[in-house]
Amino acid sequence: MGEKIKNLQEIKIGDCNLIIELNKATFKNGPRYIHIQNNRIRYNFSETEFIEFAALINKAVNKMKSMKNIEE
Repeated sequence: MGEKIKNLQEIKIGDCNLIIELNKATFKNGPRYIHIQNNRIRYNFSETEFIEFAALINKAVNKMKSMKNIEE
């Protein structure tokens, strides 16, 4: 994995605290990586994979709100 650039965000899912971290590419002109991690687990995404993942999460949230008639 590449060297850490910075923490992007801290999030909490249930009882689990996670950090979203941006990392440098492992080789020249390669993709940067994003880790979603804590002291027990780490998910590794390229930037493209992370954007796709985030879009799917957003789509799922919107679908759930629609199904349950939740408005914000």
